[in-house]
Amino acid sequence: MSDAISRFLQAQREAGVEFHSLTVVREGEPLVALAAEPWGLEQQSLIYSMSKTFTSAAFGIAWDEGKLSPDDLLVDLFSDLVDDRVGPKARTIRLRDCLAMASGHTTDTITLFQGRWDVGPEGLGDFLRWEPEGEVGVTFCYNQLCTYAVSVAISKAMGKTVHELIRERVLDPMGAGPTYWSTDSAGNSAGYSGMHIAPRDLAKFIGLLTNDGVYQGERLLPQRWIEEYPIRKVATTDDPGAPEWTNGYGWQVWRNREGHRADGACGQYGLMWPEEKLAVVITSSTDSMQETIDQVFDILLPEIDQLQVPDEPVVVPPALGAIAEPGQVWEGTDERGGRLSLTAVENGWELLWDDADGGQHRLGVGHGHWVEGSMTWSHEQYGERIAKVACSAAVQDDDAIEVRIACIQTPHTAMLRLTDQARMTWTTQPLGRDTIAAISLPAGWDE
Repeated sequence: MSDAISRFLQAQREAGVEFHSLTVVREGEPLVALAAEPWGLEQQSLIYSMSKTFTSAAFGIAWDEGKLSPDDLLVDLFSDLVDDRVGPKARTIRLRDCLAMASGHTTDTITLFQGRWDVGPEGLGDFLRWEPEGEVGVTFCYNQLCTYAVSVAISKAMGKTVHELIRERVLDPMGAGPTYWSTDSAGNSAGYSGMHIAPRDLAKFIGLLTNDGVYQGERLLPQRWIEEYPIRKVATTDDPGAPEWTNGYGWQVWRNREGHRADGACGQYGLMWPEEKLAVVITSSTDSMQETIDQVFDILLPEIDQLQVPDEPVVVPPALGAIAEPGQVWEGTDERGGRLSLTAVENGWELLWDDADGGQHRLGVGHGHWVEGSMTWSHEQYGERIAKVACSAAVQDDDAIEVRIACIQTPHTAMLRLTDQARMTWTTQPLGRDTIAAISLPAGWDE
């Protein structure tokens, strides 16, 4: 058997990638699957822009049922938002242009809003009033509101959100576990991001796309969408530093040197080769996504049918360094005025943290290992919130204490460095967010 997975994991470490999971799927069935602690194959996690491909699939269902067409004009679908400030180019934008990120804009129109999630249906009126600078249907720009427009159009046409539609038609028939998708102020799925799904179920979906839309003999996705969505619709920019983003774009998927892929920020990938009915699905944390794609082509693909999961468990490295004497206490504040105390106990610490977002947390913290727990908040506006986490800590050579908080419902790990004050950084910065509370989920979402 091949040791390619071990070599791939070593290459990930050398590239500074925090590996979370790998699943290889052939003909809709997993060949190999492994995950790194404290993440896991069953732990739902944020996949960022891989959400877009689910939105495209939902459009395929609506298209197949005659509820939407690729040639539908946005000004017709959202006529109540159209006024005389909508220019002539914007009036020609079709759903197919939005699916291909070819609305003609040259700037991601999400910049109209203060936060990446603070978009409501009325925001589509602002989107339409931003007259495209380029040529509609030709000029490529990775534009979040293109996908959001498709999501809202699906909700209006089908009478249910993209998330509800995908659950009903795709994920439930495949036996998927709970999923969560961030919504706008009107309850529509964000579409362009915000989906949380377990790697096991993400691999089922990506495997479905490479298996002609058929799962265990049952067609779940329409044939004509399966044939249409991966075709290159538009040329993308020429960036020698990221060659895998220069091969063109389909309907919410990127073209690869071979095949195509769904991907999401900070290291989420679904690489697909439909001719071989093959998919490689990876979740991770990285700021340099090209390296992982190169490693898949160079290390995994040549030995894809001989892959063997390593015998030893895969673990995201906990904080490294010395352990404190039991009873030793660090007390102080963080940069936002929250109060913390870290007390050394046998084999680790106990962290008490009253943060600036109103949360009061008591967390076990391992030394040389991870200890799972949860952080909770209660907001008048947002209700009860929760973040599942795993924590580790160690004393550094300069006597500072490093506390790592793996936010396992996302790709991200927060790093608290305790000196005269607690200062927090991230292994990879959450998009549009800077606190753990900001990437938390509604309590009870998975019940």
